[in-house]
Amino acid sequence: MRKKRESYPDVLEIEYRLADLPSSQHRAGLAGLVLMTSWIKEEYVSRGICDVEIGVSSVVFYVDQLGLSELFNGLYAASREEQSRPRPMRSLRTREILPPLREEMRVVSDPVTGLSVRTKVFVYETIVPQGAFLAELDPSGDEENGLWIRLWREVVWTILRAVPATRRPFEARANDEPVTDSLAVWSDLCRGWEHAIQLSGTCYLGAQSLSAERIPFMDLARFRFLLNFWPLVAQMYVPAVHDAADDIDFRGFVIAIPDVRDLVRFKEHFSGMLLARGVAPYRARQYRPEEAVIGMIEEAGLDLLWRLQRQLNGATTPVLAEKVLDGVDLFHLERQGNTVQAINVCRIESDTALIDRYSRLRGRFDNQLFHRQQISNLLSRSRVWYAGFGQLLTARPLSRTISSRSFCRDAAMMLRRSATADVEGWEPEIYHVIAEYLNSRSDHATISGGSGEPKAGPDHRRRVTIARETFLALRARRGHDFIDHFVAVILAKESGGKTPSSPETVRLTKERPDEVRTVALLSLAAMAGDDSK
Repeated sequence: MRKKRESYPDVLEIEYRLADLPSSQHRAGLAGLVLMTSWIKEEYVSRGICDVEIGVSSVVFYVDQLGLSELFNGLYAASREEQSRPRPMRSLRTREILPPLREEMRVVSDPVTGLSVRTKVFVYETIVPQGAFLAELDPSGDEENGLWIRLWREVVWTILRAVPATRRPFEARANDEPVTDSLAVWSDLCRGWEHAIQLSGTCYLGAQSLSAERIPFMDLARFRFLLNFWPLVAQMYVPAVHDAADDIDFRGFVIAIPDVRDLVRFKEHFSGMLLARGVAPYRARQYRPEEAVIGMIEEAGLDLLWRLQRQLNGATTPVLAEKVLDGVDLFHLERQGNTVQAINVCRIESDTALIDRYSRLRGRFDNQLFHRQQISNLLSRSRVWYAGFGQLLTARPLSRTISSRSFCRDAAMMLRRSATADVEGWEPEIYHVIAEYLNSRSDHATISGGSGEPKAGPDHRRRVTIARETFLALRARRGHDFIDHFVAVILAKESGGKTPSSPETVRLTKERPDEVRTVALLSLAAMAGDDSK
């Protein structure tokens, strides 16, 4: 039976247990609620009751109606600010151009050339979400214009609140208008432990007002309440892709939601993790933080786990990240017209070995394509670093591989690393064979099989041309065709005679032709890199 308003309690006491919550978004929401209540007490004059008792896996939340109102005022705080845009804004409904407040000519620096150019901008007045404590935890700005808080605000406004009607909590507070959202939530929470309300995609990623069978998405009111807070702990990333012209472009956003396991440690280290983020802008798009740009969706989860582990390692009592988070759920979302489309959804489980391997790969590669393949090998638990490169080198155009200076440099680095590694491998032998083959076809140029760096000589360009010709010849062959060509041409030429000098290399080629082919192609790329554009 519905209770009358006169019988509603003055203070609600709600107990949450992580094990009872149905999703990582709810668990992240509980962590966000804990952080938010602490921040409210520090930032605002105490009005009403809004407090938590926190344990490792449970929280008791105490709140009255005034305290809930203060909590929502802090959560949805926003302001009206002027923002400049390179192009006029259009109405989402009619697509008509909206008149700006004014137009200005400004001098800006081109991120690629570094030259100053004059450009026209259109100034509009917009609603800007504050972001509660997140603005204070942005190391790149002054709590207003930091790169990280700017990214978070854009995701909230264009993805999570893409429909104008869902922006009402922010707009009302920015305009100093009366708000009733906290009253509605208070009423729902007071109706009992099992009271259920409808769930929408605004608060829960993946939900709809109605399913395909016209069944509404429902959630318990006390669980639905938590979904207001998960955006405070979610981390935002920007996936970069190459377009047809080989230029870098951004496609949507990746939202990484931590699946919290230990609330106490997560609360303790969350602020430090955010403050340790890099402040450098991405060179091609200087309005994005460099460390937020990723090559593939899974890297967002790996990066979040790595950041947390780095913070935990500096604690008085170090602990593994897998003891704090069970994993990270990833949502790749893109706004297409008036709708937001889910491009991909996946999950990265917490794994200490995985985090350690990622830490060794992080920041090592200059080439995005090479980096993506290394991350793919990491996630597939491949035992060899060159896995997958055979198909990649065959499918991708030469401009992305052997004619790319950064790709060739990364290939040379990995081959040098394999030559000096403690574990025994046969890759250095193939690299040496390719080097000697190119030496034998070049009159005066010399290739160092140990350093991985070609030495300039009179026939340097000829050697690079030969390397690319050989690359194409090997790339076009597979199976027995590759074996016959490699043994009869590469190995024989390398030995200076008709018979290959190394029976062991011949045996390896016959037993593992695909792997030999891949390493040979990477070796040729490494040796051609000195002249790549």
